[in-house]
Amino acid sequence: MTNINIPNKLYLSIGENCLTDRILKRHNLKSFSTIYSHVRSNMDYVIHLEKTSYASLLDINELEYGYVGQTKVVWHKKMNKSDMIYSSMHTKGFEFTHHDVISNELHRDSFRRKIHRLKDVKGKKDICFFYHYRLDKNNDVKCLLDKAENFIKFYSINGAYIQLIIFTQEIIREDKSRELIHHTHNEEIELFTFKTRAVWGGNDDNLFWAKTDDDLIKEMLLKVTK
Repeated sequence: MTNINIPNKLYLSIGENCLTDRILKRHNLKSFSTIYSHVRSNMDYVIHLEKTSYASLLDINELEYGYVGQTKVVWHKKMNKSDMIYSSMHTKGFEFTHHDVISNELHRDSFRRKIHRLKDVKGKKDICFFYHYRLDKNNDVKCLLDKAENFIKFYSINGAYIQLIIFTQEIIREDKSRELIHHTHNEEIELFTFKTRAVWGGNDDNLFWAKTDDDLIKEMLLKVTK
């Protein structure tokens, strides 16, 4: 386990799903869970929520049940507009994958606390956000980076230093080609491409949680926390 946490600086996940949060937790970096930690989302949904100060996130009238395969989830009916630059799994609406925020008051309270935490640290803490851009044929990194610059503005206030680490994958054919490519976008936003043998997902837990490439993940984390 990597132990490279820095006091007074927060390390938080903003999606696109649970993997980012799990990576931060596994390497002892996670500061706390956010509203984005255990959901399916994308950068457009994130920006919408930040712009509206999460106003309608838990509005019962805007939530509905749906299914992902055999799994019952909750979707936000109105938060479903985004550019087609993401995996289709992340463009069906903001998805509460593991929380029934319609009927379970404990789950609703959990998200109220998450909202409060984000509001409480905004402009008061230096934060390093992590965002996993899931590999898809529709990916448009340039477009995503433009959106990332908009996201940063919501937290870069009152002198707080904000970083956004975006990471994605490129599938390669041979083990010898595995590597981590670091692209610096600007002082606040950095992009990492993991050249790996397989997409993180599926039924194998080691692959699903990207443990198969933990050496490269550790390399990324050491770069951004040094």
